[in-house]
Amino acid sequence: MEDKENDTGSITLSIPFEHPVAQWMNDDIGRIKRGEGEFFHIDVEHNGIRVTGRYDEKT
Repeated sequence: MEDKENDTGSITLSIPFEHPVAQWMNDDIGRIKRGEGEFFHIDVEHNGIRVTGRYDEKT
């Protein structure tokens, strides 16, 4: 990730499919049925840099 202060950009987040978060992200129908919504936001903080946003696509 490149720190673009007060600017927009994109990040790529790689999570192994076996990870519980990846399973939750992949469970679109389950999230909707549980009332958690179809879309989700991502908040990443590392070494004092915080990037937040809504996911665009997942593969």
